[in-house]
Amino acid sequence: DLRLLTSFRHSHVFGESICFSLLSSFQWWFENGGLPDTAFWNPARSVRSLLESVYTFLTVDEDEHVTITESAGRIALRQAQNCHCGICGHRPSQGKFWPPEESWMASENSSELEQQITSLAIHEDIASKDDANHKKKEPVKKGAKEVPKKAVVVELPKKGKPNTKKSSTDFPAKAESLKDQAVSLMASAPTISAASAMDREAIEDFRCSITGVTFDHSPSVVMGFGVKVERRETDGTILAITTDLMPISLQAFTKGRIRKSALGMDITNFFPFAINEYHWEKAKRVMEGCVNSILGGKQERNLSESPEDRLLFVVGELWKSMAVLMMKGEAHTSEKVLKGFCALHHILLLATEETDPLRGVAISHSGTDHHRAGEGPKEAAKSRAPEQRGKTEQSSWVVVVRRKHP
Repeated sequence: DLRLLTSFRHSHVFGESICFSLLSSFQWWFENGGLPDTAFWNPARSVRSLLESVYTFLTVDEDEHVTITESAGRIALRQAQNCHCGICGHRPSQGKFWPPEESWMASENSSELEQQITSLAIHEDIASKDDANHKKKEPVKKGAKEVPKKAVVVELPKKGKPNTKKSSTDFPAKAESLKDQAVSLMASAPTISAASAMDREAIEDFRCSITGVTFDHSPSVVMGFGVKVERRETDGTILAITTDLMPISLQAFTKGRIRKSALGMDITNFFPFAINEYHWEKAKRVMEGCVNSILGGKQERNLSESPEDRLLFVVGELWKSMAVLMMKGEAHTSEKVLKGFCALHHILLLATEETDPLRGVAISHSGTDHHRAGEGPKEAAKSRAPEQRGKTEQSSWVVVVRRKHP
């Protein structure tokens, strides 16, 4: 819901709030095109696009249940000019841009994770670079009609004598000249690697599903996804760490306090992506804080205190949960899900290159109690598996899963 700061009476306002789900239905009614509701409303919309929809929602009357009077408009305008943000003190009537977050975010954030990203928190949405340029619009000539947004402009030839000028017969020579220019241009241009091509493709895929900002928008943007940590009520042991792999920025999670993903999953924590080397330089600065936040500062059973072991535990739980969901049919192996798995894998690869202890984490992990409990699978298989005559031992595989008692 969008909470209003004024007492403006309107047929589309219920109490002091506007329900976001009404915007798409109203837009569908206004366009009268029979399109689905999702055609105009999705979580990746920008703030400007959302405000434009709210403006249309309030200015175009769907019904006449409430009459908007001039006095009510003056009261609402006066209240809007006097309102201010209770967190940062921002007053819309005194300035277009929000103040830098460094001045107020440190006092607002209290957890260890949020303190680590205070230095990274820079507002990148409303105070965009395009608005800072203050580009002047060209004056519109009198009598010229404005082209509608949904119009397709087609340049028609002017009326008069047809063009009787013959085309040049020296076309092959011009083609060779253009070819030589292209070859020389490509030779002087920097080499484009497969990784950079992937980066361009990932710009659209790794976009925040809440604000629409891309991972390479600015040095302060850290992209990841929201996770849900489920614990046992009695002792707080982690039962599952799940995610729907919907990209979300760290700023949207901490500053925006988003606690529900674009697909409706509850979010309790944030875990960064490792998209490429540029983004990893930003993500690794908050990785340890994110892992500690997910584990809640508690020492899980059979888990050492090393950051590498804790990171491997979180990534392993995410992998395991997603595999179970896909086998249940609750998630499908779409391209986005597969890229999310690759992002998890990249975290391990990049961390391995920078920290030697991570190389031995898997070996040390195999020596813990929960792995020793599964020793002797051959004996367990012999006692439970039916006798297979005419087959060698290598031709049959039996997987025994021991039930872990609480």
